[in-house]
Amino acid sequence: MMETYQEFLDRIDSFEKKEWTYGDSYFNGSPSISKKVNPDNTFRNFYGDTIVFELTACVKEKLAAFAAFLYQSAPDCFCERLVPQTFHVTLHDLSNSPVLQEVTEKCLRMNSR
Repeated sequence: MMETYQEFLDRIDSFEKKEWTYGDSYFNGSPSISKKVNPDNTFRNFYGDTIVFELTACVKEKLAAFAAFLYQSAPDCFCERLVPQTFHVTLHDLSNSPVLQEVTEKCLRMNSR
């Protein structure tokens, strides 16, 4: 016998992870963000190499519009604006550090392959 739509919803709700419900507690980002952003929301120096997916110009334009809306709506919530031409999806961070000398050799070795 086929399940009803409500039975389907009940079954999905029994194991679905609620991604957008953080409860009543204050939402905090990853503590590692302090390596990249100062308390005054300016960028810190941060170095490394990363595998990324480039986004199309159309997607970058749409993301820039969303970002502009967010900055206008809640300007104190965000750090410096990223340049839309640098928008990307990170697949994997290979090596990174706030100290250039700590990753220079690794980055140069990876880029020479």
